Amino acid sequence: MNYNVLHIQTIANSEGCTPLRIHRALLEQGVNSMMLVVQGSGDAIYQATQSSTLNRYVPPKNRLIRKIKNKLRNKWGKGLLLSEKLDYKIWDLAKLHPMVCYSQSYSQYDLAEHPLVKEADIVHLHWVQNFLDFESFFKKMKELGKPIVWTFHDLNPMMGGFHHIRLREKYYNEYQMVEDAQYEMKRCAVSGDMNLNIVAISSQMKDYIFKHEFYKDRSIYNVFNCVDEKKFFPVNKKDARSVLSIDENQKVLLFVSSYLNHSEKGMNELIQALELLNLNDILLICVGDGEIPQTNVEVQRFSSVHDTIWLSTLYSVADLMVIPSFQESFGNTCVEAMLCGTPVVMTPVGIAMDVIDEKNGVVCQDYTVEALAQGIKIAMDRQYDGSYIRQKAIDSFNPNKIANEYIGVYEDVISKKIYQNNEGFVYLVKIVLFILSVYFVSIIIDMARRFLWERLLLLKNKVKQ
Repeated sequence: MNYNVLHIQTIANSEGCTPLRIHRALLEQGVNSMMLVVQGSGDAIYQATQSSTLNRYVPPKNRLIRKIKNKLRNKWGKGLLLSEKLDYKIWDLAKLHPMVCYSQSYSQYDLAEHPLVKEADIVHLHWVQNFLDFESFFKKMKELGKPIVWTFHDLNPMMGGFHHIRLREKYYNEYQMVEDAQYEMKRCAVSGDMNLNIVAISSQMKDYIFKHEFYKDRSIYNVFNCVDEKKFFPVNKKDARSVLSIDENQKVLLFVSSYLNHSEKGMNELIQALELLNLNDILLICVGDGEIPQTNVEVQRFSSVHDTIWLSTLYSVADLMVIPSFQESFGNTCVEAMLCGTPVVMTPVGIAMDVIDEKNGVVCQDYTVEALAQGIKIAMDRQYDGSYIRQKAIDSFNPNKIANEYIGVYEDVISKKIYQNNEGFVYLVKIVLFILSVYFVSIIIDMARRFLWERLLLLKNKVKQ
């Protein structure tokens, strides 16, 4: 494995960062893996600077100053660049809709000129929004012929700036100008002759990619995210509940989301489902930042936490982990809960259909409150073996397994590059062989013609005699 892999990721500064986990797993396997980030630190992780930037005007964030400079620029005859127009509109929309995650497909970073990019044998893209300048980067990658592996950690590469399908449908009319512009920007950037290879992190994600106009004709691989079983582990339920002062006999459901009130995470639907079930002695633990709506369900909230020991304690306290999301590309909390031996009830998103069976949880029929309530009821009526749940998670998502699968992707991608580099030579050989075949065929035809002519002359002489 004497090749250099460079991961490009906007932020890599927490244990929950999946690309960081992949990078570390590859280092353990002896791969010369490096990361280029805006924020982050650690082994072979480098922060990009704007010392080599694209020649673009950066508009001020203050709206009044922006308006004044905008008028002056137009008055002096210097029109706004497309990126400036998009910046203005995106910032204004962000104030109107602060809970809508909307990203930029352009930036000041000229990453294609970075020394690490030039030295890399493979460039591995991850979550690159607001960091990668799509237009300049992919244009230069095409010229260099450098292989690119791109792991889709959400659906943003298949949209303009949105990350969630439902939010795009809901707010498209307001975002239409910036959304259409960024979608076209991406279409132009990723089209054409380029060694671009896509990694889907779930079967559902792979289906999305296969149907998308940008990527359906690219090589598409399926590699799960990795989660370290040493970081997430079962804690004795009795001890864990004692720490949190929770009754041993109480049924506990767990919901985890960085932002509890994010509409796509489904906390409100989960509470409605529990109200519909109207079960006695149920406690819902919500972990994350945000507000809990008024409800007759007993709810206990903990702030967002990144300490894996504390998270393992919370996962172990629960009888069920519930993931009521409307969209997940993978579902890291599903794997983390399973590594702690906790069964999972999950809507049909992300890895739900890949990993959940009747022995480790329930996949709900759809996204409705009624389907969620039914899934919870089915799970509560079952008996689960925590050791089986943990072992299946280890077998499916351990870092060594996932690192080796990525090594397989890299080797396949490099072999394609070698073939592509030899295509000119192969084409020349084919031309030479064609010319030689034509030459020899012409000789054979000429010999046959002469033979026939001689036979005709002999026949003619015999007739005369």
